[in-house]
Amino acid sequence: MLGSNEVQEVAVVSNGYTGQYGRQAGAQVDYTTKSGGNAFHGDAVYYWNGSALNANDFFLNAGGSPRPFENNNQWAASLGGPIKKNKAFFFINTEGLRYTFGSSSQVFVPTQARKTTF
Repeated sequence: MLGSNEVQEVAVVSNGYTGQYGRQAGAQVDYTTKSGGNAFHGDAVYYWNGSALNANDFFLNAGGSPRPFENNNQWAASLGGPIKKNKAFFFINTEGLRYTFGSSSQVFVPTQARKTTF
């Protein structure tokens, strides 16, 4: 799977009946990835979405329950450049997602004795 930070261009071919697309009906999606070049380039991206930014659910409000704790952290960074000018290049990308999903109902976790019986 490609990360969103390493995609440079996306093209959707809706009429892929030629031999280059396998003469298949439907849409063909082509992705072009980023690459290195003769100059260094890169970026860093960070997104945060937490409970402070979100409203409580309609049904939780109706039942008088508080808003559950939720936290979403998503990050990405990339760097590309030359190894040897006009000959060899590099591109590196890293992405991550950490999501804490809140629950408004009671959750049961099996005991250690129960876990060993499976």
